[in-house]
This record gives sequence, structure tokens and C-alpha cells, in this order.
Amino acid sequence: ALKKTSAEPVVTKVCRDHPDIREWKPWPKACTAEAAEASGGGDSGGGAGAAGGKGAPVASIEVEPVWRMSKLKALIDALGAEEAKSVTTEDGCWSRSECIEAVRSYVERKEL
Repeated sequence: ALKKTSAEPVVTKVCRDHPDIREWKPWPKACTAEAAEASGGGDSGGGAGAAGGKGAPVASIEVEPVWRMSKLKALIDALGAEEAKSVTTEDGCWSRSECIEAVRSYVERKEL
């Protein structure tokens, strides 16, 4: 979300019931960037150059903004029942690309 006083996105709420959060298991400490830096190498036990260089992280995390479909009820209702069924997701959230696709579909259907 964007707060009024901030130009940068700020995490204001985490959906802890999302399957990706519920099923997440932390990776072993030995595979982290901290462990690679502490060992002075970046090898982390994965063989020579496995981490792509000294101190390079072995894993990365990608954060993607999503919108709860319940908050987009007006758009979903405007799409119509049949199309709303086709855009419904298992986790009840839309990614940015799914939101754009829904809006594009609405614009095309209404010939705007």
C-alpha cells in the first residue's frame, strides 16, 4: 500500500493464511548470505563457484504485490458472472498482471 506520507510502497498487512506463507520452510542457515560472508568465501558447501562469487547469496526472495479479490468486488461484479468465474483464483488474490488483465477485459467488453 502507499501511505499518504510516503512515496515508497510500505507493507501494511501480511496475509498469513496464503498457501505460500503457510507452507514456507526456512532454508538451512548454511545456505544464507550471512553464512557465506562469515566463512569468508561464498562457497557455502555447494562446490566451487556455486554461489556465483564471493559473498553472493545462494537464494533470493521475490515480493509481489497482490490485491484481495474481495476488495475488488465492484470490478468483479462489472465483469459479469461468467467472466468472474474465469478470473477467480485459488488463493483469492490477484497479482498486478491479473488485475491489469481484468481491467483490460472490462474495457474491451464495454468498448471504452
